[in-house]
Amino acid sequence: MRNAWLVFFALAGCRAPASRPHAASHAPPVESTSAAAPSQASEPPPPPSATAPPPHPSTTLSPAALTNLQKKWPRATVQSAVQARTPSGVEIIALVWEAAPTPETRCPAESELTSAYDIQSCTGFIGALGGDADAVRLRDDAIVDVFPLTPLFADDNPAGVEIAGKRGKRQTYLPRDYALELYDLDGDGYATEFLLQIGNAPYAEIGYWVGLGIFGGRLGPAVLRKGAPLVAARAAWLDLASKGRGVSQYYCGARCGNSGTRWTLERGAGHRVVSREFWSCTPDDEKSWKPAPEPDGACER
Repeated sequence: MRNAWLVFFALAGCRAPASRPHAASHAPPVESTSAAAPSQASEPPPPPSATAPPPHPSTTLSPAALTNLQKKWPRATVQSAVQARTPSGVEIIALVWEAAPTPETRCPAESELTSAYDIQSCTGFIGALGGDADAVRLRDDAIVDVFPLTPLFADDNPAGVEIAGKRGKRQTYLPRDYALELYDLDGDGYATEFLLQIGNAPYAEIGYWVGLGIFGGRLGPAVLRKGAPLVAARAAWLDLASKGRGVSQYYCGARCGNSGTRWTLERGAGHRVVSREFWSCTPDDEKSWKPAPEPDGACER
């Protein structure tokens, strides 16, 4: 059955030419080594107004918070940290490298990026930093929740570039200047979620992004009913945050059965992000789209 996450894995070997990728910025990662975090609220704040997004300024961590991170990961480096209003009060969400990240070296220079395989692996990741990283939730300087990011990254990123016939180690890849931006993806009135690119669709037609943050009171990604993380185009996630609905779509040629794939993001009961999948042999014809699953070979030509 075709769904957003299964498509992500099933098409890992289905790669074809696409537009040239954009190189990541070369600004250094954020090093939170000083300046105390703003004071924490003692009472849960009310959900912010729908017309006024909640403040989530970039912040540095207090010495106590840094000490707690380094107790867990002695060589921890903070990439980005922001304040977030939650039902439990003001918290901090941070992206933390378990050790200092290293620049990715598997992708060719942008001017030499001609292989369809490498285009799919490297679009959006050239010049990125790599390593093991975690999303961390802190309250009153204490770590209250951790979600490892590396398991989200398969091989439609620099790890998929073959060197001497071998693919690379699975790890987290982030642009050097990646900074957290929070959104209210699930419609619960709190902007506690952020977006992260983990790979690309065939032809690099769209990037694969996950929505991560506090869903159902726990730190992690929005997931499908079977528990697999839900991936979508970045624009679809942004539309979900601003309009309550987003759509991802791409068309894959002969290597993928000449079919178009479309899936929606919507807000369901219990502040869940839900998805519906569709397929078409003629994606330009809006009337041709049908609910998934697509019968095997339906669009073969």
